[in-house]
This record gives sequence, C-alpha cells and structure tokens, in this order.
Amino acid sequence: MSDDGRAPDQDAPQGSANQDGPRSAAGAFSGSPAGELIDELLQDPVTGGGTGTTASEVLTAALRAVNETADVLDAGEGWRGIAAVALLLGEAAPRLLDGAPRSDELRRYLARWDTELTPARRTLCSAVLRRLGLQAENEWFAAVTRQAGEGGPAALLTPLEGILADS
Repeated sequence: MSDDGRAPDQDAPQGSANQDGPRSAAGAFSGSPAGELIDELLQDPVTGGGTGTTASEVLTAALRAVNETADVLDAGEGWRGIAAVALLLGEAAPRLLDGAPRSDELRRYLARWDTELTPARRTLCSAVLRRLGLQAENEWFAAVTRQAGEGGPAALLTPLEGILADS
C-alpha cells in the first residue's frame, strides 16, 4: 500500500522516484512488459527471441511501437520502449542494467547482440523518450504519475536523456 492507502499500480515504477527526486534510471525495467521484453530476448539468446527474429529486430520493434502508435500510447508499449532504450544505452552506462530482471544473464548476452547505438537507433531512442514525456494520450505517463507523483515520468526519462546525449 502507498502512503495514501492506494494499492501500487503494477504498470508504474517501483522505487524509481520519491519526494527527494530520482534514485536511478533502473526504474526503466519496473513495468511487467519491460520484464516480458527481457524474457523474450533471453528466450533464445542467439536470436534474441524464440520467433526467429534478431535481438536487434525485437528492440527496434519495441522502439517503433512507441513512435508509430496512431492512438493512445499503451502503458505496456511505453514500458517496452523505455526498456529497449535502456538496453541500447547499457553499453554506455552499464549501471542502467542494475535493476533489470535477470541482469546477470542479460549482461552476458548483450555483448553478442547487435546493440550498437547507430544514428538511426539514437534517433529512435530520442523519439521514444520525447513521446513518453508527453502527457497527452499516454497511458504510460498516467500510470507513472499515479504511482510516483508529478515528477515520476521525468525521474525516469531525464537520466536516460542525459546518457543518450553523452553517448
């Protein structure tokens, strides 16, 4: 239970922000769809998923789902998108992976997967972070705000934006 008596929202970050500000960007993996993305990638570590797709294709699909939504951005798509950004930034900032499910296993395979932050991926990541930061028609933003308060989305997005800018 939260301080106001409400049950925590499963789609919102757990422990990523408080009244004193952000604790870490590891909250990128707080939503269950983010964990599902990692499970999908680790299902078949050679390809990054049991579907015959490459890890690169799985990550790109998660990024594009955020950017190409024609309607309201689903909270699950938002969590998958932010997790994909964090995974692509994991080489530049390994601490981002500290809060990831199965982080040790994930770290072993990230080196094998094509996760280079190319100009196209940088553009996609930047667009994902901008879209997630927009309040309008954004269930992810609403879920994070309900759980962590007004500064919740910024507490998750700002560190990732900084790492992206520096990498």
